[in-house]
Amino acid sequence: MDRAERRREQRLAGKQAETGAPLEPRTRPIAPAEAMRLAETYRQHGRLADAYALYRRVLLTHPNHAESLDRCGLLALQLGRTEEAVRHLRRAVASQHDFADAHNNLAIALGATGHLDEALASCERAIRFNPDFVESHVNLGHLLKQKGDLEQAALAYQRAIALRPEHGNAHYQLGLTLHALDRLDQAAASLSHAVALRPDQAEAHYSLGMVLHGMKALDDALVAYDRAIRLKPSLLDGLFDVGKPRHVLALFERGEHQKALGALDDFLRRAPGQSCALALKAIALDETGQRARVRELVDFERLISCERLSPPADFASMEELNRALADHIRGHPTLQDAPPAFSAHRGKATGELLRGDKGPIRVFERMMRSAVEAYQRSLPEQSDHPFIANAPRRWHLTMWGNVIETEGFQVPHIHPSGWLSAVYYVTLPEVVGAPGDARAGWIEFGEPYWDIAHSVRPEIKTFQPEAGMLLLFPSYFYHRTLPFTSDQQRISIAFDVVPSR
Repeated sequence: MDRAERRREQRLAGKQAETGAPLEPRTRPIAPAEAMRLAETYRQHGRLADAYALYRRVLLTHPNHAESLDRCGLLALQLGRTEEAVRHLRRAVASQHDFADAHNNLAIALGATGHLDEALASCERAIRFNPDFVESHVNLGHLLKQKGDLEQAALAYQRAIALRPEHGNAHYQLGLTLHALDRLDQAAASLSHAVALRPDQAEAHYSLGMVLHGMKALDDALVAYDRAIRLKPSLLDGLFDVGKPRHVLALFERGEHQKALGALDDFLRRAPGQSCALALKAIALDETGQRARVRELVDFERLISCERLSPPADFASMEELNRALADHIRGHPTLQDAPPAFSAHRGKATGELLRGDKGPIRVFERMMRSAVEAYQRSLPEQSDHPFIANAPRRWHLTMWGNVIETEGFQVPHIHPSGWLSAVYYVTLPEVVGAPGDARAGWIEFGEPYWDIAHSVRPEIKTFQPEAGMLLLFPSYFYHRTLPFTSDQQRISIAFDVVPSR
């Protein structure tokens, strides 16, 4: 290609990239260097698929061109085609075994597909071929953190910082890791470096606030939280969706419940009906002496539905269905000890029951969809109640099984990303139905999670579970289970109605 033709091709690529016109089909071979120049133009304009197509053209005539394979792999990763990315990058390192960038990119792709051991080996090869490759040290830290080796992850980030002291992300990641290791002073120092180097990074400010919060430096924590939210208001969406709006909890700890109410109302104007915000608002209202408003918001009698179900056509009785459900949950391939982040103590939980071989869950899912639709029909069509007014028109279910053993229980919790939640009782220890006031294995509504600062005792509502009973309730209602002593298991199925966005 002569110089004039090259300039014409670049002008055309720039015009296509700016206007969004389709990539002009080319049948002639294209040289790798020319493809890289044109692909960069498309990449700068966000046209990753067109850039990817250019590199694929190169590979038709230069199938072992390592740099083109590497670029293909990177673009495939950015396009969400992780398996393709792995294939391209494996070919790149096979073509040029000491290609550090390709080894690092392969590590990223392997990490994204869950092959952590291979990813770590690839990342270590990248560092061996280029010991000063800062991004490989950062990537090694990420992979080690995924693997659960926080000590070695911290060392990897520290090596990256030693090579490039101004690397803001390395300071940020080191701060997060040190926080996870509970080295709060060191974490605060690292995150302070991160925000000094990247003052517009909202996540770093918020993370610094969390560390300061843990150190009980509430004034400084609230300043950091405020900076983060001002920089990136959308940060709040994720925080409330996982039930961790630390800035509100810090206000609770300061006893500034009226200010917390203001922050919660601000967010509810942004996300009406969001469950975590409603749950915390109920606590703040109680703390400011507004019990009547709490009763309107957390209306146990009106909004909790307790049903005893009839057997579906596929099963002769509810007992038969429950036996099938219990066997399915006990044998489910995802059943494991509930992770620390879960609400269960001395219990097991499954992963998503609506994936893979559903077995009797297929019938149960139909029953639950009908129950949710009936619950929605029972609500008034017009209401200013934030739960009712924000009932989703489109939703999906997420469902899991719980198996609790003797002395087990669930701590107070909510389901922050749901609108409506439910629990169905599959099988219960005999002690749950025993007479008396012990309430062993019962479910209780109203008590907030124990780390939320509150002084007012909330109103409580309890239910005695029965096999075959379904409870439906707003996802923002705090609930827990009471411990029991028995050699029999307490098996239940929980699900959330999650608004489809």
